[in-house]
Amino acid sequence: MDHKVKFGDRIAAQLGSFGEAAPEGPVRDLAATLVAAPENYRRKNAVLAEFRKTLNACKAYGPAEKEALVSSLEAILEILSIESSDGLLNEWLQGISL
Repeated sequence: MDHKVKFGDRIAAQLGSFGEAAPEGPVRDLAATLVAAPENYRRKNAVLAEFRKTLNACKAYGPAEKEALVSSLEAILEILSIESSDGLLNEWLQGISL
């Protein structure tokens, strides 16, 4: 279900710090994308669309890499106060086509 996302300066700073702490790669890139244009991510569906792009770029990941990526994406959801990925992360873990 779509809803508004509060994306103020404090959230952007938390997300930026999280992204900087992440190793090079998709999580860092995703965090940078969200922080660079927060006005584009004021809705849950917009954030999940970026998640979908990230997940599609990581199709070749093995099980451990997938778990680590999903864990990081769940942390981003928490920072943004988004309660659920609406099944997106579970579907990707199970190999269901996005």
